[in-house]
This record gives sequence, C-alpha cells and structure tokens, in this order.
Amino acid sequence: MSPVPPRLSVIVPVYDVETYLPACLDSLAAQTLREIEVIVVDDGSPDGSALIAEEYARRDPRFRLVRQENQGLGAARNTGIDAAHPEAEFLAFVDSDDMVPADAYRLMLASLDASGSDFATGNVRHIDSRRVWQSPMHRFLGAGAEQRTHVTRKQKLLTDRIACNKVFRKEFWTRHGLRFPVGVLYEDTPVIVPAHFLAEAVDIVSEPVYYWRMREGEAGPSITQRRTEPKAVRDRAAAVTEVSRFLAGRPEPEAARLRAAFDRNVLVSDLWAFLKVLPEGDDAYRAAFVRAANAFLDRVDPRTVHRLPAQARIKWLLVRKHETEALLGILAEERAGGRGRVHGGLRKYVSYESAPATGGPLPRRVHRIDRDLHLLASLRTLSWEEGGLRLTGHAWIDRIDQPGPLSAVKALALVEEGTGRRLVLPTRNVHCPEATVLSGRRQHTYDWSGFSHLLDPARLRPADGWRESVWRVGIVMAGGGLVRRRGLAAKGPDTAGNPPYQWLDEDHRLLPYSDHGVLRLRVERVRALVTGHRPLGEDALEIAGTLRSPLAEDDRLVLRLTNRRTGEVHELDAEVRRGAENTDYTVRVPLDVVALLPGTVAAETGETAEAGQEREDARA
Repeated sequence: MSPVPPRLSVIVPVYDVETYLPACLDSLAAQTLREIEVIVVDDGSPDGSALIAEEYARRDPRFRLVRQENQGLGAARNTGIDAAHPEAEFLAFVDSDDMVPADAYRLMLASLDASGSDFATGNVRHIDSRRVWQSPMHRFLGAGAEQRTHVTRKQKLLTDRIACNKVFRKEFWTRHGLRFPVGVLYEDTPVIVPAHFLAEAVDIVSEPVYYWRMREGEAGPSITQRRTEPKAVRDRAAAVTEVSRFLAGRPEPEAARLRAAFDRNVLVSDLWAFLKVLPEGDDAYRAAFVRAANAFLDRVDPRTVHRLPAQARIKWLLVRKHETEALLGILAEERAGGRGRVHGGLRKYVSYESAPATGGPLPRRVHRIDRDLHLLASLRTLSWEEGGLRLTGHAWIDRIDQPGPLSAVKALALVEEGTGRRLVLPTRNVHCPEATVLSGRRQHTYDWSGFSHLLDPARLRPADGWRESVWRVGIVMAGGGLVRRRGLAAKGPDTAGNPPYQWLDEDHRLLPYSDHGVLRLRVERVRALVTGHRPLGEDALEIAGTLRSPLAEDDRLVLRLTNRRTGEVHELDAEVRRGAENTDYTVRVPLDVVALLPGTVAAETGETAEAGQEREDARA
C-alpha cells in the first residue's frame, strides 16, 4: 500500500480482456486526481490480462494486483472492496474494457466535498473502435449538474443503474452493507437502485465521467450485449424482482410510488429488451422468457400494466396469457414496417393481424390507442423579418394523416412563466412533403404538416410597458377528431438557426433560446454588455464591456463563469472605469480557469470528449 493514504479506491475486475485492458488502465493512470489507488482483481483470467496489470503495478505504486480463482464480476468487485485501503474515503468501480475521462474523479470528488452527499453519479458515453456517442439511458444526466438531489425528487434516477459512473463514500457503502450478488450476469441493478433510495443525497455531474465500450468483432460481446440466452433473461428478471421486493418492503411513504415507477420502467426497458428479441431466440429462450416475465408480473400491480402505452400493454398482456404465437406475429409485423391498423372515431383502436381488436385473444378495451397518439412538433427555421420573428416547422399527430391544407388546424400557444398569461396565435399550414419522409412512417401522409407564423413582438408587451419575462412557446393542433398540444421542440441554439436578440427599446431586447429542448422567448433588460476581448500573453484573456445601469461607488463588479455540466463556478473581479457618460469594465480571465478539458479517447477513437460549455455573465 502507498504510504500516503489514497482518497479514492478504484476497483477493476479483470477477466479475458487483454485487448482492452491497457487503454482502461492508461485512462486511470492519467487521472487529474492523483490521490487514488487502482486495485486490479484478476478473476482467474485465462489470457495475459494479469501480466499486463502486473506491469502497471511495477511501474506505478498506485496500482495493485489481487488474484483469485474465477468467481465472476460481482465476487471480483467484492474482493476489491475488501482489499481497499482502510483510510480511503471513496469507492469507484470500472469494468476492464471501458475507460474513464481524465478529469472524471476530480470533478466527482470536488462535488462530494462541497455537498457532503453519499455518492456522485455522472454522464456516460458509449465508445467503439470508430466513434463516441451519448449513452441514451444516461442522457438526462447531461442536462445540468445538481447537488444533494434524490431519487424521490428526481425519479429519472431510477434508470441510472450502473455502478461504474459513480463515486461512493465508503462509509455509506459500509454502513448499509452493500455487496454485489455473485454468479449472475446483472450485478448492478439490485445494488445501485437500493443505494439511490438509501442515500440521504446524491450529486449529478453532467460532464461525461465514463466511456462504456460496445465490443465488436473477434473480441465478442460484453455482458451488457448478451441476449437470447435463458440465463440472461432469468438473471435480469431476478435482479429487477429483487429491487421491486426491496421497495415493497420499505416503510417510507415514497417507496410505494417509486416501486410503481420502477415496475413500469422494467416493462418498458429491462424486460422489454428481452421481449423484443423473442424472434431471434430458440424455444428454450422463449419458454424461459415467458416464465421469468410472468414471475415478475405476478408482483406488479395490474394497473401498472394497463396504464402502459397500447403497443406495450398489448404485448405484456399476451405474455400474461402465454399467447406466444400472437406476440411473435405482432413483432414480425412491426419488423416489416407495420405498426398495426388504427381505426375508430374519437376513441381509436389498434389492430394486428395476429391480435385483432375484436375477436382476438384480448378484450377490445386493451387495444385503445387514442391516448397514446401524441403531437410531434419541431422548429425548422427562426429568423427576424419585417419587424417580426418568423417561425416555421412541422407538427403532426402521430398516425393521423394530413394529406391536404384543411386536414388540420394549428396555432402557436405562448405562456408567460410566472403570470400564466396566454396567447393563442393561428398559423398558416404549409405544404411540406419532406415531413412524411422525416417521420419514417411510410404508411402515413404528413405532407401538409408544415406551419409558418410571423410573430409581432408587440403581442408580448404588457399594457404598462416592457418588463422582463419568459415565454414558453408551444403548438396546439386539431386533426382526425383529436386535439393535442405540446412545447415546440428546439434542441439547441444551432438546431433551427436561432437568430440573435432583437432590441425592443433602449433597455430591453427579445432573445429566442432553447431550454430543456423547448423554444422560449426571453424579454430581458440589459444591464451589462461584453464589447470585446483580446489575449494577454499566452496564459490569459481580457474581456471588456460596458454597464447600462448605474454602479454605486462601493459596489463590486464580478464576472461569473459557470460550467453548466459540472456545476463549477469561478468569480473574477472586474476593473471598473467610470466616465462622464459610461461605466466600462475589463476582466482578466486566466486560461487555466476555463481550458481544462475532460480527458481524451484519441488513442482509441481519435475523438475528444466534449468540453462543458462555459457561460459568461457579468453582474454588479
């Protein structure tokens, strides 16, 4: 052991990964947090993995190799926990074919030191030999850093179930006696979901903190990619059943609500993945799936199943009735591009050849689908013209055709946050045949789903004059006997070519922007402006600006830099120069404050992880 106690023990189980292990261990050796130990547990690996780990331990005293007979990933992790330095404060787990961005552990420990939370969790990217991309199940973690949150307040954390994107306080881990199950394929879920519930508070680091590899070629699939194996579905069902049982046994009032949400998520995620591959499985797999799924469904409140979207509800009720052939028929129809036939008036139903809504294996009410037919609306262009803001885009109700200009009525719906003031502004339908192609629904026509509207900013002005406000922009649509409304999707400042602000008077401007994927319009009073910048040697940047509101003699002016992904904040004092008409300022920004990037995977992919976007705000 190192004579200086490490703050963090990183546990790396190793089995048959000599192809990937050097990249994994290199990423740990490169961590900007230096006070770590890396415990490599050789789980009886038959290849040269142990020799590789031995070489790292010889070169770097922070690495140690522990050997054991093959017992599986869960047992190897438990061995690593037992071997951790007794004075280490934190625990982390890394799978030996994955990688960790260089700044990941520093960011997570900095958050935990500031918050006192029981563990931190962070965003995840997938990698393979060619590219890096966002892990879909962890996308929500990239929305912004948070401290001292909890699964009872942020229910999406129920889907954050892997161990490797987290740093735990060892005292929390030990106090609750957490151990990984042994001899199963899915070790994380029955440990991590209870940990979320047992924690007093959890931090979110939205910066990517883990690169999760999708294996290719001769190396074969990783554990997470194994499907159509009877053991895989049995182990997955056992893991989620254990969590459901844990939540059912908790006395806290929030546990019942979380259990219902968890059970629902299992049916649209965990076990859903095994249902979708039934056509590839053999008879043994299909039988194992039906048994394991029904064992889980035995514990689920029937209302949870009946509240699922129709296409999931129908499939799970066919599983419940052991109607495997009808289920396989629906899956085959969907794989051929079909989605069932929608029919009916105000109440709409979906029918499949193997499971018709009338006379089929399930009651007609199970096939009702109108509540699942959502409005899809997205911004296409946004520009200032003729003194107004031109908005164009697409909007259609899923599976409701728009073949002509009169087949639907659309309007913009603007709501002022805080006051609830509403505006409904009719839009013009636009012929937009590319929308049918973009929809990916060959059996439907959305050729007239386009819309266009020129928004006069004066419509947002209160009777007593401009004031600061934020307007949420949505769209409402009527078609096919249905009425739907939703926020107007605008995924980012560049997605629809969002224009810059427009001045409304001498003090106020209107700024279009995207917040959580929805277009918003902000009327803001401008108090300070950035007017220029220049380099100061090689290690700093000067930002210059002017104030548009008075600054008292004793007031302090600060430039605040906020990394929206990590939550890190830097405040830099401004130098103020008061003139006869204007008050100007300059700020020296050291580059080392903003230039630290979160690691690279260039050796493996040639790509670099995205840096957190910095936002600069001047405030008095």
